[in-house]
Amino acid sequence: MEILKRLPVKTLARFLCVSKLWACTIRRRDFMKLFLTESSNRPDRLFITFQREDNRQDGFFYSSHLTRNQGEASVATYQMKHLSYKLTTESPSVHGLFCYRTICGFGLAVYNSSTRRCITLPQFEHQSYIIQHLLGYDPIDGVYKVLCLTKPRSFFHTAEREPVFQVLTLGNEKSSWKVIENSHPHLPFKSQICIDGVVYYEAKVGTERKEVAVMSFDVRSEKFHVIKRPALSIISRTMIRYEGKLAIVGGLIPVNGSVDLWVLEDAVKHEWLRKTFVLPHLWTNLQDTRTSLPGLHRFIDVTDAGEFLLAPILLWVPLPPYYVLYYDPKRNSMRKVETEGITEHKLLRYKKGYNRYLFHVFSSQVESLMFL
Repeated sequence: MEILKRLPVKTLARFLCVSKLWACTIRRRDFMKLFLTESSNRPDRLFITFQREDNRQDGFFYSSHLTRNQGEASVATYQMKHLSYKLTTESPSVHGLFCYRTICGFGLAVYNSSTRRCITLPQFEHQSYIIQHLLGYDPIDGVYKVLCLTKPRSFFHTAEREPVFQVLTLGNEKSSWKVIENSHPHLPFKSQICIDGVVYYEAKVGTERKEVAVMSFDVRSEKFHVIKRPALSIISRTMIRYEGKLAIVGGLIPVNGSVDLWVLEDAVKHEWLRKTFVLPHLWTNLQDTRTSLPGLHRFIDVTDAGEFLLAPILLWVPLPPYYVLYYDPKRNSMRKVETEGITEHKLLRYKKGYNRYLFHVFSSQVESLMFL
């Protein structure tokens, strides 16, 4: 097991065919949890989905291992093409797993970027339309679950009915959707993230759904909790993990480089701590105006080393490679890492008058043995 846990996922996938003993060992839950821990020490991976302005229905999904060395470029690998309508959005990566809606929003699929395998999840017992879906991981039992808010397809033609939450456990072929109790009626609508077995997301709460709060969903107990959200002036928001805690940050970085983080200190007492960082003036020099308008960079994540990860949201021409920026708040320093293989890819070739947009971007270190 000590040797196996250090092998890449693709190698372990091939070992499944060696014998039943090998297959049983690799698929054991204790080994899968051991592998997750080991893979957390590997280099960061960046997952990016782009859209073309002339083809808004498709998303082009790439991944790359980010280097930590100054001046060394990383190489992106094309993963797949999937639908990327507003009704087919994907949830953030959990250990390289992505859950996204299929056409018309009536079904869900899960893609494992490590094994490059994808499955379609079971249909709902009652034909339902998907409002929102979330992916979470329970580190105690070592299971992944999909949380989904649904309503009947005939919703707009019948009397008003409350949507229902349903949960599906991945990895069991006999699993089916299970309706769970929602003790706090709410409507998910914003960013989401899974931290230590808890899925956090913004939602509209109250009888009239006018108040905005942060909801938490315990993946193991399948219970909801409401957390009062601080008053935020930022419109575009992203949830990230900061020093092991939930934090909310503005999704777009302004030209002046000011970054505000609201860190959840105590979920029970609804206590948040505001931290403000100002990127060094050097950051404007690191931007490439040929690939992105000045200031139009998205805050992606905070690495385990404490660096902020930023990425441009537009691609203008095919010549320069795509890039990400690292900001170290302790040293107040920045570095630029280029990612080859994206702007050069045939599916994202530049067409005069049409831009390429960053649709989704996630960062992760951990690989999953969920073969699906």
